This record gives sequence, C-alpha cells and structure tokens, in this order.
Amino acid sequence: MSNLRETLVAWTDQRTHEMLAAPAQWGSLEAVEMQVLLLAELRALALRPEQQIQTPRRVLDAYLSFLADRFPTAPALPLFRLVGPEGEDELTRALGGFLERLAREEFPENPFERSMLAIELTFEPGVHPSISAFTSYYEEFRRATRASIARGEGRPRRPPREIEAATDFALEDAVVSAPNGAPGRVLLRLGPRTG
Repeated sequence: MSNLRETLVAWTDQRTHEMLAAPAQWGSLEAVEMQVLLLAELRALALRPEQQIQTPRRVLDAYLSFLADRFPTAPALPLFRLVGPEGEDELTRALGGFLERLAREEFPENPFERSMLAIELTFEPGVHPSISAFTSYYEEFRRATRASIARGEGRPRRPPREIEAATDFALEDAVVSAPNGAPGRVLLRLGPRTG
C-alpha cells in the first residue's frame, strides 16, 4: 500500500472512531450517519480506486443491504430515522457494525498481499453466486491439486503440509460481489495469511 493510501485509510479509520465515540460533537444523528458514510466511501476509494470509480454506489449498496439485514421489517429509511431522535447508542452500534462488515469485505487491490494463492471465479451477468456453488467448485480444485501432488512413484501418499496449508481456505476469506447486475465475482484467498 502506498504511503498516501495508508495515511488516508488510517485517517478515515481514526475519524470514524472519534465520531462514533462522541457523535453529539459531530452534529445531528443524520449528520453523523452521512459523514460516516462519506468517510467509508473515501476509505474504499483509497483502498480500491478502480473498483470505486467503476461502481460508485458499492458502499451505499452495501449499506442499504446492511440496513435491510439489521432491520428486516422496517421500511427503507435512513438509519437516523429508523432509530429515532433518542437512538444515538443504536445508531453508533449499527454504524460500527456496518464498518466492521465493510472492512471484512474489503481486500487489497492485489490479493497476494494477503494470500499466497487466490482463485477468482466469474459468474454470468445476473447470476448471483451461491455459497454452495463456489465452495463445491473449490472442493474439487482442492482435491485435484492435492491428488496431483500426492501422486508419485508407487502408491499415493499424503501431500506435504505446506501444500495442505496453501490450499486451505476459510469462508471468511471468500469475497463475493455482484455489483449492479454485473457478472458475479468470487475471490477465494487460499493458504495462511501473509500480511
């Protein structure tokens, strides 16, 4: 990550932390919500400029999805309206939860900054990748990779631990995206984290 990029990410993280710690100092609940969203967009732009420029509604779409998950029976309204004028604690908890989810879903421009091996699957436009679709594909890949390495002269043997570690992945290391009707995309980051 470049020095400017690191500075912007650290600054936006610090500023959102300060805002959520004392929201009344930053204005109304509406103002806090809008400022936190703007900072989240700035952070996303610093981390992935091409992606943010290509899909400028990505952070907002993720936020609307988060609100729909968190308030499934509520109408589609801004968070400050959902929590009401006395809902400062709920607003800060919800915004904090959204920022955590967004940070988990973000990944560096180069997936190899975090993983030794990565697989990217692209689905047809309009097809939303299901977890079972990409985990079953991955399982076939893992078996084939380990089997090809385990074959040697004589009978099959267990692959070395380094190969097992390099072909393992946890579901939290999968990033699934299908922005605005574009082809669905799944990035599987394999092996132990390198950074």
